[in-house]
Amino acid sequence: MAQAANYLKVILDQLAEEALPSEKIDLWPALKVQLVGDIAQTPHPGLISHRQAQKPRFRLATAIILAVIILLAVFFASPQGRVLAQGFLHFINRIGADSFPAPTEMPLNWVNQAPGVIPPTLTPWPGPAFISDCGPYPNPTCSIAQIRSKVNFTVKEFGTLPDGMYFSGATGGPDKVYILYDTSDHRGFIFLWQSPWTGSSEHQWQVGASAVVETVQIGKLTGEYVKGSFGYFAGQPTVKWDPNADSQTLAWVDNGVYIEMQSVVSAMPYDRNQFVTLAESLTTEPVLVKSTPTAGLPTPTPQIMDMHTYYNLTLDEAKNKAGFELLLPTRLPTILSFLGANYDEVINIVRIFYQVPQSPKDPNTNGLVVMEERIPSTGDCALCGFVKSNTMALDAGKDGKIVPDFTQVKVGSGTGEFIAGDWENYKPEVGSWTWNPDPYLKRLRWQTKDMAFEISYFGMEITEEDMIAIAESIK
Repeated sequence: MAQAANYLKVILDQLAEEALPSEKIDLWPALKVQLVGDIAQTPHPGLISHRQAQKPRFRLATAIILAVIILLAVFFASPQGRVLAQGFLHFINRIGADSFPAPTEMPLNWVNQAPGVIPPTLTPWPGPAFISDCGPYPNPTCSIAQIRSKVNFTVKEFGTLPDGMYFSGATGGPDKVYILYDTSDHRGFIFLWQSPWTGSSEHQWQVGASAVVETVQIGKLTGEYVKGSFGYFAGQPTVKWDPNADSQTLAWVDNGVYIEMQSVVSAMPYDRNQFVTLAESLTTEPVLVKSTPTAGLPTPTPQIMDMHTYYNLTLDEAKNKAGFELLLPTRLPTILSFLGANYDEVINIVRIFYQVPQSPKDPNTNGLVVMEERIPSTGDCALCGFVKSNTMALDAGKDGKIVPDFTQVKVGSGTGEFIAGDWENYKPEVGSWTWNPDPYLKRLRWQTKDMAFEISYFGMEITEEDMIAIAESIK
């Protein structure tokens, strides 16, 4: 929860600066597209026949991020929000409460889907001004020298870094620079924001009414420090301030430049004094940059960012290879667009991929996969139900059958098996993956007299009930 709330700051600044409180603002469509493209996942070992090495990104629930971004950005830019934000400090804004009502999520729009026809997609959120040269916030690509050449104010970088922390990249715009530092396993981050100081912190970091904001010395400078963040889980009625969240924020002004520094999650377990010492290392002098090493899987495989390279068959080509007629969804949410198909000759199944809207600067693997198989008269049926087991070895689970548990659900006049979660964090010392019950990946299996099916969805927009509705529409 804390990790999600801190990551909100990436887009919160832009939205708060641009929101018009006198107008009714509907940010949901643009934000939904942007964040679906910015949030990635660890691939399920049975969903694709080989585990893909993903471009490092934040693994966060889309619904959490969207809800809190919209609420914080628009709410605090509105007259009511400004009334609530009464505890203004020098750099950090303490609002008048520790919680506020969570937003109501927008319902999905559904349309009848003709196989292979791409429905209208939404316009992606533009991201930072330097996105074309320096990439989006989750994956900044510019060096410090490059970002300095693009702005007219002083930009500093850390002169020293904690063990295991590396420079990832920089991006932003002419009035705001964003630098990301990352751990090799992508479970800990330091965000560094720098912009010309205007004498006002109206749109800076928001904290709860009970937040303990401390005045600290950063060398000869004075700043403000707070531990904690707002957080929200989908379905909860309120957004709450959590003083124990694994996040720290430090804000100060250095020679006319406002600097905000944040750490996220316990992979960066600095205390307040260590955090301040790290801030004191900021410098304009040349620094030997340590770039984040690639977090490899036990058996690294080539990175696949453009899913066309994997789902490279037309429906007719996949049908001809499989030797059976393909049954496809006839009703889908408008956020999904048909991309392509794949045939796995080893386990004789067809995969059909419907992708969420993409940012051209940051493609991802989010979307819906329809898998189908003609039930063989002899031998194993890859998609015929799940098999319960609390462990899964490295080379097991090619067909995705092994799960710790599942729920039996009704699919039309028949029954199916549903599960949310994924195997991850392979541990060589025990020779097994660990199950994470994260609803970011949801899977549903069912079968008819002649065919077995699975639909899988990466993301938080589609629920268990939505997946059942898609399954029942397959003809």
